[in-house]
Amino acid sequence: MTLEILLIKNDSVLFRFPLDSVGDGLETLSESEIDRISALYTIGANRKRLKVMLELAKGNEMRFSEVMQIVMNPKLAQDCLQPLLKEGLVLHGERGSTYRASRRGVALVAAMTLGVGQMLDVLERELETGQ
Repeated sequence: MTLEILLIKNDSVLFRFPLDSVGDGLETLSESEIDRISALYTIGANRKRLKVMLELAKGNEMRFSEVMQIVMNPKLAQDCLQPLLKEGLVLHGERGSTYRASRRGVALVAAMTLGVGQMLDVLERELETGQ
């Protein structure tokens, strides 16, 4: 049995990841790729930051005061937004304007939430029945 993760646009395969060769692909990760992935997971691992990103990824724009309703503290709201802005996941205009998710931010939220959760469910079922 071969399980693969595919990313397809129209009829063209953009990404193919065969799960039976997981170990092979891990050898090719460079130190900079490990750092990049680690930074993204660190961003997503903060529950309140993830809630802000989920809200922004829905296409909502948020003012700082609305971010504070989720985070509950001005310092924490600032700490929540800074990594998102630094990584280019959230865009912000002039002072007093709104925050919004970048395309990269939307892609990351989709991959880290719906994508990972649903893939794990399917993979767990498949690996249980395929053994």
